Amino acid sequence: MSEKMPVTDLLNESFTFGLQRFFTVLRCLFVPYLILIVGLGFVAVGLLDFDAISRLENNNVPEPESFEDVMGIINSVFRGTWQSALVLFVMAATVLSLPLYGGIASIFRLVGLGEEPGGWFTLRLDGPMWRTFFSWLIIGILQYVFFGVGLAVSYSMNPEMFAFFADLEALEDDPTPLFGLLGSLFFAWFIFLLLSMFVFTKLAPFPAASACENRLMLVNSWTKTSGHFWTILGGYIMLVLALAFANMAFQILTSVLQGVFTAMSAMGGEAMMALMVTLITIVVLVASLAFAVFTTGVQMAFPAVIYRRLWRE
Repeated sequence: MSEKMPVTDLLNESFTFGLQRFFTVLRCLFVPYLILIVGLGFVAVGLLDFDAISRLENNNVPEPESFEDVMGIINSVFRGTWQSALVLFVMAATVLSLPLYGGIASIFRLVGLGEEPGGWFTLRLDGPMWRTFFSWLIIGILQYVFFGVGLAVSYSMNPEMFAFFADLEALEDDPTPLFGLLGSLFFAWFIFLLLSMFVFTKLAPFPAASACENRLMLVNSWTKTSGHFWTILGGYIMLVLALAFANMAFQILTSVLQGVFTAMSAMGGEAMMALMVTLITIVVLVASLAFAVFTTGVQMAFPAVIYRRLWRE
């Protein structure tokens, strides 16, 4: 077992990376995000039937009286069925997100191996990208499995949890079955949370290690984190709290600035007020994007720092 990793060191290095390598993170993620957003925009335009949407807006559509009526209205706004549109959209989102995983892999390799991404902007579709993608895919599948386990346990304790769907009108007289369902879902979520905290703490360096090594490091990540569970878990808890506090402070600051500039612009007439509102909106948007880049850098650096300390140091 390697030496203990101080939580403060992990957090300090992660936040320092987010600040000092801000523009590097931006270079790694700008083009991939642009590809994702623009690509999904084109896909959405291709899936939607705008003539049907226009007809719905201009005509008085009768109030739907059944679930079939609602689904009929939903289907009418797509060129096909809503099921096929959903499948195509998810498939397109998966393909278009691949460059984003390449950008994340570049960040992992920078923190874990010291490998500097070259060029003004990075766009990689190589082995590290694929390993990063598949590592996150495995994590996503595990999340569904854990929630399924939670639902199975809840259902075994309350087999009638979904029974009220057979007679929704009866809820008006007796909402008790709905409360039973909510309680069972909460218990399922609690089981999901416990399983996720344990397994994903043990697999904390999995995506970063997979990006930096030549294979998926699922088992190796599980074994390497032995003896460091509470350090990593405590680090993640403190990381979430620190980012939540930073986000709260950022939201308060932007709200105050918006209020001050709006009040000042009101003294200069309607034209000045419109100009100042537009400017402060642009400033807040740019600041929000910059804050998102910073927090992304911090979150990506954290597992990569764990990888480097357990594998390289």
